Amino acid sequence: MCIEVYVQVLQSDGGVLGAAITGASLALADAGVPIKDLVCGSTAAVIKMEDQGGENKYVAAADPSEDEILQACGVVTIAMMPNWKEVTVWDQFGKMSVESSSEAMDLARDGCLTMARFVKNCLNPAGGKNAK
Repeated sequence: MCIEVYVQVLQSDGGVLGAAITGASLALADAGVPIKDLVCGSTAAVIKMEDQGGENKYVAAADPSEDEILQACGVVTIAMMPNWKEVTVWDQFGKMSVESSSEAMDLARDGCLTMARFVKNCLNPAGGKNAK
């Protein structure tokens, strides 16, 4: 069996991929399609900032707006199955250090885990309908 899900974005202010992935997973679970786990997506941007001493530092920002994405040195979007702790999508672009990329990845992962709690609550206040 093959199921195709199409997402049409009517308006965007950043973080579209993660939202589309989460929405598609929620739609499948709500429709009663048996799934291994929910898939939740989240985005983090690495933004260059100047500290008080005039030195550049890089800060990861969760759920960036379109303006923040355009100003960012790099952006990381991940999607994961939270119960399995398995990453299903990793999308990264821009130029950033390994440390900044790792910080953004950790922030996006935490966003996925937080989003999973909200999504499960939407499906069923008792903790989810079809996701194991």
